[in-house]
Amino acid sequence: MTEAKREHLVSGEALLEVLAGRDEAARKAERERRRQDARQHRLEKILRDAKDEAQESRDERAGLAERAVVGYLDVACADAVDAFIYDEGAPRFVNYVERYEALRAMQDRTEMLLALADTLNLADRILKEAPDVDIQGAAERSAGLLRRSAARLGEPAVAKNTDAPPRFLSEEEERRVAASADAALDEAFNALAAREGFAPADDFSALGREMRSALNKEAACFAFSEASRAEGARCDMSGLPVFCASLKPTMRYSVDKVRWLFDEVLQAYETFEAVVRMHGLFAAFACDNRAGKPGSTQTRGMRAFKLLRELELQGEGVEDEEEEAEPAIPTTIREKKHGDTVEDAIARMRQYNDLPYLGMPDEDFLPQVAAFWYGYRKLMEFVNGLWDADLSGYRVYMEEVCDYSMSQARALGARLSPGQLYQWIGDVLHIDDED
Repeated sequence: MTEAKREHLVSGEALLEVLAGRDEAARKAERERRRQDARQHRLEKILRDAKDEAQESRDERAGLAERAVVGYLDVACADAVDAFIYDEGAPRFVNYVERYEALRAMQDRTEMLLALADTLNLADRILKEAPDVDIQGAAERSAGLLRRSAARLGEPAVAKNTDAPPRFLSEEEERRVAASADAALDEAFNALAAREGFAPADDFSALGREMRSALNKEAACFAFSEASRAEGARCDMSGLPVFCASLKPTMRYSVDKVRWLFDEVLQAYETFEAVVRMHGLFAAFACDNRAGKPGSTQTRGMRAFKLLRELELQGEGVEDEEEEAEPAIPTTIREKKHGDTVEDAIARMRQYNDLPYLGMPDEDFLPQVAAFWYGYRKLMEFVNGLWDADLSGYRVYMEEVCDYSMSQARALGARLSPGQLYQWIGDVLHIDDED
């Protein structure tokens, strides 16, 4: 072998050695990069878990504060709705179905006739009071009551934080935990992760324990600092919305026409009274084939205030009474497909009032009884439905007050220690006791 060939072989082997060394170095670098990536991913997961745990703890405290406020607002909203319904400016209504069922249960004809006359008198008073109805004013007064009740949630002050601090905090740590929880954890994480000798990269168990412990301490320090800064704080109720909705109340029926119907019903009542006194209670309910016990006592005809009733039921709604297959007060007189109008009812009652009733010799009293109960039912429907109003603005306002109050309670509750939170909740539940 010539000298040139020998030198060429040697240089080739050297090149192979160099290339092999480079490959080994590249493999080592890749393994190190993967170890560092795994370390970083593990650390980042621990950071995410620490943030989630801290946020869950804050959410739990916020939820407890919110539930306390919800309980207080439930009572406040119910009081406001009652104030609306029974306000002097709100339309009155007759619970005529309940009264009818009570009449059916009576055993004395005189007592029954007096109670029936009292119901008719109530309808008469409602018609007389119709010009004085002020639904908008009633809504504004009710909304004002709700707003004043919600504003009282700003009265309870947060007590002093009596929990022991997790550890003594340096000035740097005090500065750090004065920020947000996430910012404090991020800064602590970066400081720990960059520290020389912090947990060997390949010892993931030790790495996780040390980082998790450090971040938990950081979260505890932040929670303590935040609770201490919350001492004396109150719910900020300065932003409570003001009621400004217009209910646009309108009169559905003419009071004069309903009054004409009332006069016809009174005339029919005179004949009905004579029938009952002559033939007894059986004759009074001759059109009602339901045997024995009184039927449903569900209030009907409160058309103008249907949305208010829904509010009382927390928005669950009320069954549409106009679509019931069977009327609550049975009669043999059939109305038009979509119900008789006021004019139709007046015309029918005048026609029935012209029918003769001969007294004791006349055993066929069913037409007179049917005519009276038809007129009674229609009169009450029109009396209860005199007014119509768009109550959606009132309901939206109630929701806005509740949403604002709950958001303020959540924001405050998230900042408190457990001891502060439970004392504040107790103060909220006893707000009315201070009156």
